[in-house]
Amino acid sequence: MVLRERGGVHRVSIEAFGAVRHTDPRAAPIEALVQRLGDLTAAAAPYEGDRLQVYMISNPHPADPTVANELPWPLPDPPTGGESRISCSVHEGVAAARLLEIFSTANHATRWNHRGTLYQLAARPLLPGEEGCSP
Repeated sequence: MVLRERGGVHRVSIEAFGAVRHTDPRAAPIEALVQRLGDLTAAAAPYEGDRLQVYMISNPHPADPTVANELPWPLPDPPTGGESRISCSVHEGVAAARLLEIFSTANHATRWNHRGTLYQLAARPLLPGEEGCSP
């Protein structure tokens, strides 16, 4: 576990963390913190984003063949030019919901086929007030 506070960054590693009986004196306060954070997040409603930021990577590294899959291109035409580049776009509302549904069938090794060229896509919902596609 990494803890960040005013004094800096501290890395805490406890063998068998979460075990019922523990002899490391650091375990009890950390277990209490983990429990408190769990309690705070248990009551929270899941965040349902309505804006999605998508990065497109042209000429991606080959995917691990044991988990690779190829899916049809889900976006408007990708930018052209350059041998290897990353571009970003923001999608909102119905388009974002459609993309989230499509991306739910993908994994980290998915390559997206656009007219015979493979691309890699990475997406995440934008938080309220977040601009998206920052330089």
